[in-house]
Amino acid sequence: MNKRRGRPAGGGSSAEAIRAAARRLFVARGYRGTTLRAVAAECSVDVAAVSYHFGSKSGLFAAAMALPMAPSALLRGVLDQRPERVGPVLVAAVVEAWERPEVRAAMVTMLGQATSEPEVARALAAYLEQELVAPLVEYLRGHGAGQHARERAAGLIALAGGTLLTRYVLEVPTLAGLDVEELVRAMTVPATAVLDGGVRRR
Repeated sequence: MNKRRGRPAGGGSSAEAIRAAARRLFVARGYRGTTLRAVAAECSVDVAAVSYHFGSKSGLFAAAMALPMAPSALLRGVLDQRPERVGPVLVAAVVEAWERPEVRAAMVTMLGQATSEPEVARALAAYLEQELVAPLVEYLRGHGAGQHARERAAGLIALAGGTLLTRYVLEVPTLAGLDVEELVRAMTVPATAVLDGGVRRR
């Protein structure tokens, strides 16, 4: 939620109407094709009410898809780090988030919807591309990765997604049996290797 003064009329009912409208539009038009103004028009509220309740398009998507946190916000915090710290900090932040039962349950539900509903899958893919992959590519390119920035970003996203699937969805015993510290150590090794190939040390 942003810090606008005053509260738009409608309160909680307005927020619920906006969330429902946003989900319909994200599914129908995709992430790129949905704007805050379009959502506002869909449920007949001022666009300021959308911004008040959900802040940004990324925050609105997370709320519309019932995610307890916006993954893009987590990434922005990670990219505030020095280049050599990005791998370990990213791993620790991702694991900490996934270990929260409400986050894990929401992500598993979202993956289930994405596998059975192509429209949801397309919206989620576009969201991840714009809000996760693109900022990571930009960061890596700005720290020496050059033309290899996209493949380095792909490696990190694949590592995170593979861990989510094998530990928290499929519960493969070798991964599911690790405690949090062991999991962080196991993920930090490949994450650091990916970044060592594309991040300029300072």
